[in-house]
Amino acid sequence: MSKLFKGISEIIVCYDNDDAGQNGAKEICRSVGAKAKKINWEPDRAKSYDLNDLFLECGSKNEFLKEIERYARTAKAEVEAILKPSASLLDLFKDRVALESKNEIIGISSGYSRFDRQFSGMSGIILVGGIPKGGKTTFVGNIAIRTAEQGYATIYMDYENGPLNLLGKIHTNIFHRTIGEIRKDYKDIFDPSKHKPEHARLLKILNNLYFIRPSARDVNDAFASAQEISTQILERYTAYLRDDLAYTKPILFIIDSLQKLPVLNTNDKRSSIDGWLRSFEYIRDQYNVTFLIVSELARGKYNKPALEMFKESGDIEYTADLALFLENQDPVINLQTVANRNGEIGEPIVYMADFKHWKLNEMDDYSIRKKLKNEK
Repeated sequence: MSKLFKGISEIIVCYDNDDAGQNGAKEICRSVGAKAKKINWEPDRAKSYDLNDLFLECGSKNEFLKEIERYARTAKAEVEAILKPSASLLDLFKDRVALESKNEIIGISSGYSRFDRQFSGMSGIILVGGIPKGGKTTFVGNIAIRTAEQGYATIYMDYENGPLNLLGKIHTNIFHRTIGEIRKDYKDIFDPSKHKPEHARLLKILNNLYFIRPSARDVNDAFASAQEISTQILERYTAYLRDDLAYTKPILFIIDSLQKLPVLNTNDKRSSIDGWLRSFEYIRDQYNVTFLIVSELARGKYNKPALEMFKESGDIEYTADLALFLENQDPVINLQTVANRNGEIGEPIVYMADFKHWKLNEMDDYSIRKKLKNEK
């Protein structure tokens, strides 16, 4: 169909607001290509709404044309252009540099002030490593709580704990009770008329937090490569947020952990991990998605933070935008930067762990020394 519109730089497609009309508009756009853009009616419009209704609302030809022009300016393509001049990225680059110069957030705020100042928030592919039972899940879990509470869609791909166990950890964090205390006093804690601030906070977090555990069975293609399968899996969730829920803010995927991801159409675990990594890169660039990935460490690699310490991590040294190492000196945890593609290494960030209540709080050296002294 694209040959029919040769020489025309832009086509605006406007169908009825019902499902059939919107799906038909999408098909036309995909048939024509990137030059076709679809008008999106406001969410509160009736399903039967179309151009005739708009004309009747406007009342005159001139007002109608003005409205059509306004809608056309906000129309969006359903197909990405194959080639885009690099000049189209100039404003984006300038905005990023301006934000970096002010130490402002690029992408998603972690909810930790020192972390956000040092790394300008979270963006790209972030790798977090540490010894077994060293606080990795506590670290990414606390970030999940903080990002969801800020209204960011947070998709938690969990292969370590299970959703009910994670919900239990979140409850210990919000209500500051151990799991044992929650079981003992569950009637009191679960009563929405009590602990109202905690319940309101919990509901806000859980409305933006999604637990998933995808597998190769989610893609019905026996001949697809590991990268093709993983890309389809990630695109499905991202497209649902973007298209079905009309979510426009940056999205955070938390992967716990890299080594537990399902092996996809290959007998080689390393090749499967590489397939996942290539998919992370594609989704990052295509959909403005940030990945926070937990990784295990190779045996004997616990002492000196370096990229090669990450176990079976494939091409992670070419993929990670930011690699971090958690040094657990319970109750103090040092977050060290192993590699930072977009900035300096910087000083370690210090946290005080409260594993009993699944909490991790940023501390400065003085406040840590004071707290430890008071506990002795």
